[in-house]
Amino acid sequence: MFSMIELLMQMQYNMPICRNLFSVLSERLGINVEDLLKLVRELKEQGIIRRVGAVLNYRSRGLEAALVGLQVPETEVDSIVSHINSLGGVSHNFLREHRYNIWFVIKRKSIDDIIRIVRDLVGKYKVQNYVILRSVKTYRLDVRFNLYKGISEAKILREPDNVPKLDDVTKLSIDILRELVDIPLVEDPLGKIAERHGVDPELLINEVSKLVECRVLRDFYAVLNQEKIGFRINAMIIVKSTNIEKVLSLREPTHIVYREFVDGSEKFGEGLYLMLHAVSRDVVVRFLREKLSGFDYQVLYSVKNLLPTMPHDIEYSPSSAGS
Repeated sequence: MFSMIELLMQMQYNMPICRNLFSVLSERLGINVEDLLKLVRELKEQGIIRRVGAVLNYRSRGLEAALVGLQVPETEVDSIVSHINSLGGVSHNFLREHRYNIWFVIKRKSIDDIIRIVRDLVGKYKVQNYVILRSVKTYRLDVRFNLYKGISEAKILREPDNVPKLDDVTKLSIDILRELVDIPLVEDPLGKIAERHGVDPELLINEVSKLVECRVLRDFYAVLNQEKIGFRINAMIIVKSTNIEKVLSLREPTHIVYREFVDGSEKFGEGLYLMLHAVSRDVVVRFLREKLSGFDYQVLYSVKNLLPTMPHDIEYSPSSAGS
């Protein structure tokens, strides 16, 4: 029997990369392809599905990333958040339960560019305390939600040590890559994209598969709106541990990133960062008790998602946004 939950799970974890991919998906789910497409379009219109497609790994474009924490008075939150979200290259922005109450991720060509932007920001808004934590090593970045368990669960447990540069592994144009981020919801979306750009469909499919395999593209799947599927708890966990293999064995964290302090009003927060999404705080507490017992960690729970509309570009392009 057809299940909405199974549809969203299949689109997150088992999205085919082929001609007529929605026909393949409909056969798998036992539903007519026209009915499936109608349903998927409705889910996207409702904001439950943000988009279907690929995400370009920022490292393949030679970019640096950093997590920034700010201590901002409640009266100033709205104005500074508006500024942050206008910067471009911001992919994460949350109000959290901590004296550093605003946390965002920003990408630029160099860490010096990030430091300059953050110093300008804190100077303009007279922020007294801030911290910039450079992403030194990304062990995992794979955001998916297990709708049966009520907690996030990664499919790809570990990033490769080295991600090739985009221009070294494909001749696909940037326009094609942008379309792959948010594919048209038709029976044969990859065929339609190939036709529009005068590319052989099989060549495009082979290129997409190759880019996913080497993690230049972070897989090919449906990106869901966590709040609209009931995953309202976002916990950022700072772990003080050198037992990375033990941490990597855990499927639930969507992000596992080692971050080092590079600038700020105090040296704070260096360590291994895990991101966890769940339907309730109780689910997070159970995970911490069962999976992180014995670890030295700190949990920063989210209060509000300050970037509810995720950027749809393939990743921050230095030439497409101001500083």
